[in-house]
Amino acid sequence: MEWWMNAATILAYIFLTVGVIFQIRTAYRRKSADDIEIIEILGRSIAQMLIMWKMIVVSDVWLLVGHTIITVVYFFYVFLVVRYKYYR
Repeated sequence: MEWWMNAATILAYIFLTVGVIFQIRTAYRRKSADDIEIIEILGRSIAQMLIMWKMIVVSDVWLLVGHTIITVVYFFYVFLVVRYKYYR
């Protein structure tokens, strides 16, 4: 794979992760998840796991690193949303 493709992959994962971090920050500051749908989060979570499985099969290191980071951040987001939505 070309070096620019690896760089573009890393940049894409950085932007995705930063977007989720901003969503986490917003939910944390408001202490509310009323405007967030659990079905949407469930769909994204399933998609994350399917993409992770495919990357393990392909075994591209940069894809695995980037996707592992965004998956960890995303599941923290899911935890936060469920906590604020159901356990306030």
